[in-house]
Amino acid sequence: LWSVPEGRQLSTMRGPGRLFAVAFSPDGKFLATGGNGAESTQIWDVAGGHPLATLKAHADLMGLAFRPDGKMLATGGIYGD
Repeated sequence: LWSVPEGRQLSTMRGPGRLFAVAFSPDGKFLATGGNGAESTQIWDVAGGHPLATLKAHADLMGLAFRPDGKMLATGGIYGD
């Protein structure tokens, strides 16, 4: 994550596999990341820079979106075991 006004890196978040999609929650407190692998979708605490949860989702996740109230996360991709 980078601070745009300051032009400096705030943190590095490393998850399993390659990332194909990211989405910030509407309040900016959480970051969802997803990529290849059935357990590659993670919810991150932005302030702390650590994962809060790992979700079992699509084998190759291609899209993420939070509901406007931030209480639900939609995922889209290629489903596989």
